[in-house]
Amino acid sequence: MANENYYPMIVSWELTNACNLNCLYCFNDSGRAFEDELTKDEIHNVLKSLYDAGVFRIEFTGGEPMMRPDFVDIIKETHKLDFIISVASNGTIINENIASILKEAEVAHVQVSLDGLKETHDYQKGLIGAFDRVVQGIKCLKEHDICVHARMTVTKKNIRQIEEVLKLSASLGVDEFNMMRVWASGRAIDGQLNLNSNEIISLNSEMQRLMELYKKDIGIRYDHCGFFGRESFKPFREHNERLCQCARTTCVIKPNGIVTPCEVLTMKAGDLRVETFADIWRNSPVMEEFRSFNPDNLKGTCGRCSDRNICGGHCRALALIHHGDFYAEDPTCWKVMKNKMTE
Repeated sequence: MANENYYPMIVSWELTNACNLNCLYCFNDSGRAFEDELTKDEIHNVLKSLYDAGVFRIEFTGGEPMMRPDFVDIIKETHKLDFIISVASNGTIINENIASILKEAEVAHVQVSLDGLKETHDYQKGLIGAFDRVVQGIKCLKEHDICVHARMTVTKKNIRQIEEVLKLSASLGVDEFNMMRVWASGRAIDGQLNLNSNEIISLNSEMQRLMELYKKDIGIRYDHCGFFGRESFKPFREHNERLCQCARTTCVIKPNGIVTPCEVLTMKAGDLRVETFADIWRNSPVMEEFRSFNPDNLKGTCGRCSDRNICGGHCRALALIHHGDFYAEDPTCWKVMKNKMTE
């Protein structure tokens, strides 16, 4: 089935699995580069394929994308094709040369990880000194007048430091402070870092307070795939959209050219070494499975929830990872967790 109604606006591209940190919650379990990662010539071909398909924006991620020796060349070539570019980095490798290249490429923003104050950040990142290096990286980006988003992955370890990290971000000139609750996948699959239902509920109230208190100092956003207060549904209700846009407006390219609907899934929608992006986007059965998702078929707490048609059962990837069922309840939803406590 062709899917003319779904347009690939944003592609998240994991350039490499290589990473110089060892984050406690990494869903990719990044560290060493894969042996079969795309070559420079193959990346050139993929960029052309994305251009031909009308992709609007590319978000380069990893691993740590700057670990690729040809990262700067990739940025330059992407810029020549007039893509809007953003980069997600741990912030520890950024230097004057990289910042200068990113500025020349008119990068929309660079997202850097900032998980807490010094001791907490270094703990979650698995490297002593990571905090000092990311702060220096942020300063370097701002010296080149680059838009910076600070990303805080909220866990049991750092939940009480949110306001302090927010104030630190504002003092560094960060343009947006972005939070996301840790995903129970990859290195965090055991759930030790996860928030409980009461923490998630109180966190939503806290975020409303912080957004009002600091709205003149810094932009604040919390990812809809992380915290679920009813207020976060409003923009989606107004446009009759579901929160998860996997296979609808976004998808992911893995380091070896495999396309997946979502970054935490290994479901293969296609292989860019042998197929065009347009063919994968329009004709992949895996993409169609996500697009034909019917929230009325959800099970458990998600199936009984009054918000299911907007929420869409929160994260279907986590349902698959934990239950092996596309329509199972999401074990990380605060409502599901609360119901489990009362059973």
